Amino acid sequence: MCHKTLLYRRRYGKSRLLEHVRTLWERPVKKCKLCDFKASSARKVIYHHKNTHPNQPYSGVLSTESKEDLDDLLKLWQQCFPGTSEYKYIGGPLPSTRKSICQ
Repeated sequence: MCHKTLLYRRRYGKSRLLEHVRTLWERPVKKCKLCDFKASSARKVIYHHKNTHPNQPYSGVLSTESKEDLDDLLKLWQQCFPGTSEYKYIGGPLPSTRKSICQ
């Protein structure tokens, strides 16, 4: 993987590490509600919306992920962060500050 060191804080939210995995995954499963633009993460769709549809109110992102997509994403998570539980980061509490290194 990329060996990037990720620093996150509680205020960043639980999805910071997951967003990193999605960036490596590069599968366009998040879609703009106003056009055909797709990206691997909601953050990229939000950025697209602000720049492409500045006069339209933002109303969220469509997800086109299947169960198989989520299984593939979980496998990539385990490659990026071996020995860590994805549920610890996605569903459980986070420490106030932590460093993780993408393997």
